[in-house]
Amino acid sequence: MIHVLHGENTDDSERYLKSLLVNYKDIPKVQLTDKDRIELFQEAVYAEDLFETEKLVICRNWISSKKIKLNSLSEIPKNRTVIFLEDTKLTVGQKVKRPSDWQIKEFKLQSTIFWFLDSLSPDFSKSARYLPQIAPDKKNLLVWNLLFRVSLLIAAKYRAGREESQDFFERNILDWQWDKIQRQADLFSLNKLIGLYRGLLRLDYTIKNSLSAIDEKSLVTVLLLKYLSP
Repeated sequence: MIHVLHGENTDDSERYLKSLLVNYKDIPKVQLTDKDRIELFQEAVYAEDLFETEKLVICRNWISSKKIKLNSLSEIPKNRTVIFLEDTKLTVGQKVKRPSDWQIKEFKLQSTIFWFLDSLSPDFSKSARYLPQIAPDKKNLLVWNLLFRVSLLIAAKYRAGREESQDFFERNILDWQWDKIQRQADLFSLNKLIGLYRGLLRLDYTIKNSLSAIDEKSLVTVLLLKYLSP
């Protein structure tokens, strides 16, 4: 059985993983990260054990880091259960027609974050109105998504095309999504976007290194007040 759990809502994907593991309590488990060698995967998945009929292998970020391709997963033996846990959404190019014994499940972020990102403008009051509705998380996703959105806006401001940006960021960007990014970028000056991006980088470093006791949403509010005020 093959499970591919992907998407930016890593809290939900982790919870789903735990629910899956309940069904495999007595089965030997091997956990691999994208830092592990491919030989460890091959040994865990393909090597035959004289007394072992089942084995569960959990691979974190192996598909998104291109350590393995989706179209090669059909070679995995039927008596192996392999779970691929991806911290990002897989691009369309990585998706294949799946056999009946595969489960590919995407975990999307709550829509409030997208409302917040779409409302981003030089007007602080408009940009911050959805912040109170965003649930707190432990993965620093709010700042990460802000960094990614501002990166896209900077790319659009530099007149980069949709396909060029799609290749650079390794994300599938639909025409209507890129049109929205371009319209949003027109609201900003390039200097304001670059200043906001640099501020977000410093904020990301502060949060990841626990340099502030203030919660993430409050820090983001202060940052937006600094860079989006007249």
